[in-house]
Amino acid sequence: MFSKKDKSENLNQSLVEVKNKHSDTVLSRREVVDTLSQTSHDVMGVVLTGPGGDLEINNEMRIHVVATSGQQIFYSERERNNPKVQTQVQELKMRMGDDVRVIAVDGSTISEINRVAGASNTQEVKKKTTDTSRMQRELLGIVGNAAQMNASDIHMIVNQDKAIIKFRVDGVLRETGESQPSHAFEMLQAAFAMADESDASYQMKSYQGARISSLKTQLPAGIQSLRLQFNPLSNDGRYLIIRLLYSGEGKPTNLAQLGYNPKQVAQIKTMSARPVGINVISGPTGSGKSTTLKAVLEAMIEKRKGEINTITIEDPPEYVINDAQQMPVTNAATREERSAAFTGAINAGLRSDPDVIMIGEIRDRASADLAVEGALSGHPIFASLHANTAMDILSRLRDMGIEDFKVFDHTVFSGLLGQRLVRKLCPHCRISYKEAIAQGRIDPLFDERLNNMLENTPEELSKNPIYVSNPKGCPNCSKGYQGRSVISEIILPDEQFMKLMSRNEKGEARAYWFKELEGLDMLGAAWMRALNGEMSPEDIEHTVALLSPTPEHKDALKRWIPETQ
Repeated sequence: MFSKKDKSENLNQSLVEVKNKHSDTVLSRREVVDTLSQTSHDVMGVVLTGPGGDLEINNEMRIHVVATSGQQIFYSERERNNPKVQTQVQELKMRMGDDVRVIAVDGSTISEINRVAGASNTQEVKKKTTDTSRMQRELLGIVGNAAQMNASDIHMIVNQDKAIIKFRVDGVLRETGESQPSHAFEMLQAAFAMADESDASYQMKSYQGARISSLKTQLPAGIQSLRLQFNPLSNDGRYLIIRLLYSGEGKPTNLAQLGYNPKQVAQIKTMSARPVGINVISGPTGSGKSTTLKAVLEAMIEKRKGEINTITIEDPPEYVINDAQQMPVTNAATREERSAAFTGAINAGLRSDPDVIMIGEIRDRASADLAVEGALSGHPIFASLHANTAMDILSRLRDMGIEDFKVFDHTVFSGLLGQRLVRKLCPHCRISYKEAIAQGRIDPLFDERLNNMLENTPEELSKNPIYVSNPKGCPNCSKGYQGRSVISEIILPDEQFMKLMSRNEKGEARAYWFKELEGLDMLGAAWMRALNGEMSPEDIEHTVALLSPTPEHKDALKRWIPETQ
């Protein structure tokens, strides 16, 4: 057996010999003698879990666990039953792959490995830091280009053979560039490092969310924050989607500018004036729900001259809402943790002397119950929900488990709104529908549906010319389009409407909404915009619904004519 002095001399001698063998073409190797078992271990490569390393872990774990670039994980034998240590080991194994070796050693050996294999990593860390800064600048350049095009999202799709960058402009993805996969992988990791809200570490094979705000990073002009979603792809690929959240400067700031017509603006004002009740805005991801909520809340605050306490609960906050207290839900690792955090934030909001509460998203039974609790306690509640139509909001809430006597109470759910974003035609180069037919652009089945829609249109409107996009575009537009506009439908339910919905008599409820509540669905609202030459019927079918009118449409459109001409 070695004495402590002998062990030290043996260790130092081994290190000297290995240093002389170091080569730039192979992994460096250092021989370390474990003080617990007297076993000699070859430590391959450099430490990855130290500060600035590819697999950096926190200080608490660093004294118990160390991973190297030679596919080795060493952990302290004394911490074998420590769940935190074992979780850290399992996480590293998942990130490093199946061929990693896991070795139990004495705690002092962990420290020695960090010392001898981490020391030569100093220059590598410095180089990595410089490379990361360069990559971050390059990423911000891409964000700046996307902002100039008024893009809503950036898609970076990285596979082993190719990396592609796409921008979503006016709701459509457009390829804007390519990159070498190795370069793109580094950029994605640099993007994660920029985040001020994210998981503790970047995990190539995991689904991860993050957020970059202007508080810590100088973002391009007009950009308030970036929402990042990292997804793994097959064959060790990676997919990053960056949502650009604009500050609002130079953007539409009220409902009319967003695309709501005067009658709909009046309906929303009625929703906002009610002292109690839940008003829900529905639509798929990217349909502008957060923008509408911002416009509604700021209009309410302005009308009340800032004398109300408006609290929002969001995961995370997307837009700055002037004079509102925006409470973030911190990033959580699992759906259960996120749900619990969201529920806790809503509870806190209800105890914070609110006049108005906005819930970023009703996502489950717990958040729906709390929204109802807020309404029953005498507060107006605004929220968003993923549902296809305004009527479907009630079905979704019932599916979540909310009791019927709450879901179908018009004093509880007092406003239902569904919306989409549809591209606006360029008025300078749009093409008439007749010209598009002559060019052979129109599918016969589509033409049949359009003519059926015209037959169910009031005569005073059916003679209006229909336009479609010019794919060649002009200097005033982007491939025939100039931005997007909201298309919506609004229900201000009364007792009879709710009774019909509670009995699943949706057809009767729809007819009652159109006739007695003077409603108009998204298809009708979009068709009115097409009849005014603002939108292409083709885009309506792509975004809202097929041109398939119901018997209620003709009379409803006639009632809405004065509001849209």
